Amino acid sequence: MHRRDHCAFRADREDDVTSGDQRTIGLDRPVRLEWLDAAAGRLAAGDTPKVARDYVWNLLDGVVAGSTPQTARGKTLTVLGRVWFTPPTAAVGLRDAAAKVVAQASADERFAIHWAMLCAAYPFFVDVAGLVGKSLALNGEVALSQLTRRLVVTWGDRSTLRPATQRLVRSMVQWGALRDGGRIGLYLAPAKKIVVSSAIGELLVEGLLIAAQRGMPLTQLVGHPAAFPFDVRTDLPALRRSVRLCVHRQGDQTDFVELQVPPTQPPPLVAPRKSKESPSSAVVKSRRTPKSNAVQDTAPAPTGKSPQKAEEGGEASPLPKGRAKPKLRPKPDVGDAASSVKASPKSAARSRQLRLLP
Repeated sequence: MHRRDHCAFRADREDDVTSGDQRTIGLDRPVRLEWLDAAAGRLAAGDTPKVARDYVWNLLDGVVAGSTPQTARGKTLTVLGRVWFTPPTAAVGLRDAAAKVVAQASADERFAIHWAMLCAAYPFFVDVAGLVGKSLALNGEVALSQLTRRLVVTWGDRSTLRPATQRLVRSMVQWGALRDGGRIGLYLAPAKKIVVSSAIGELLVEGLLIAAQRGMPLTQLVGHPAAFPFDVRTDLPALRRSVRLCVHRQGDQTDFVELQVPPTQPPPLVAPRKSKESPSSAVVKSRRTPKSNAVQDTAPAPTGKSPQKAEEGGEASPLPKGRAKPKLRPKPDVGDAASSVKASPKSAARSRQLRLLP
């Protein structure tokens, strides 16, 4: 009964982690490794994200309080869903590649895969892990109060920051990335780092690049503070063969890695619209028209004169209303008429007499 509810709730909360210029923390619930393993395992088994989501929803029943999307159970499912079911657009390729190897991976390798997906899904996770890694490298320990003060500078003093930071640090302790220190709020580095293979290291590198949204030198990625629990191993030839990463050589010994930009499709060809001719353009076109075409295509304007008067150059009298215009007979040629009339006998004799006169 509640599955339709939490699916609708997912559409409201999981589309974006940013709202305008205000970044959203998003990762504000405790997350256990077995929940991440269950989500990734269902995708690796061939389930669709919707079926895998329903499976995890039932898995959380009785473990996390609540039965509606607004409860702790629904919010926890939202956090898990953004990691594996509906990741950001830039992390879809990473999710698909991770789902293919997670079934054969060891427990430590699955932990590294989840870490890479968390980096790609939540910028808040990368910031917290980066500050923890820097503090452990300098002091060998990290204090929760000091960590929170540094996060306030980046994320602002919001009401959800302190509880979200505390829950995330406690989740890292449950994962084995941190250990409890001598007093409350103090945490230590793990006893040893987890060595990951080059294939898993490539996923970690890609997750950090998605979080940074820019290219970085390979040495900086391998020793990134946000990857403090791991000893990242990479294979440079394998990175060069990757379809999602691009490696450039800068200088003599620096390899620069960035995300591969997907090819863009050319825009569809659209026939240009016929623009309406302005009166000025029509005048110019008429001036360019040949005279012969203009004479053939243009009909003579009516002058109001009858054909007979027009030939004689006189004015035509206007016709009364209601009277039809008389039809004019063609004027006979004078020369043709004279030649057609036969001469009479008297006129013929007269002409002979005139010829005999001296």
